[in-house]
Amino acid sequence: MLIGISGCSGSGKTTLAALLTTKLNAYLIGEVASYVAGVWKKEKGMSLAEIRAYDATRFQLEVLEEQIRRENEALQNHEIVIVDRTIYDNLFFALLYHDDVSLLNRYIRILAEREKEQSYDLIILCEPLLNESKPVSLIEHFTISKLIPANIPLCHLPAISPQKRVYIAAKVINEVLNAC
Repeated sequence: MLIGISGCSGSGKTTLAALLTTKLNAYLIGEVASYVAGVWKKEKGMSLAEIRAYDATRFQLEVLEEQIRRENEALQNHEIVIVDRTIYDNLFFALLYHDDVSLLNRYIRILAEREKEQSYDLIILCEPLLNESKPVSLIEHFTISKLIPANIPLCHLPAISPQKRVYIAAKVINEVLNAC
């Protein structure tokens, strides 16, 4: 079972993913973009701002390919795989920051192939948490929610405590597991 945690920056995805992984004894794939950004910083000496300014589409394409690789590998070895950010979150950033139409077209082809091969069994969409010290991008949240295909079951989690989110998400995951 492949479960994606989705939502805008600062919506509690990472916290939820970690808590669910522990509760369900699942395998966690952390946010792949952070990993790829670290590799780029080490290999190319580029910050995330520089990546977005000079090579955004190539970066998002590499994130997508790494995400697909990690998901495939994890699904071969684990019954439940939880992903902190989905390929649809990545698509949002690819569309927002794209700088090369030919690479964006390649990105879209790879994404479409992925959707044919493997789909998420459930995506949990975290509503933005209200935090005065950290601005929330409602445009990011709204757009990501519209990029998720209608055939993928979607669980909307309101801006409530992490413990309540885990309870609701675990209940929905068990319902999806039982339906399979």
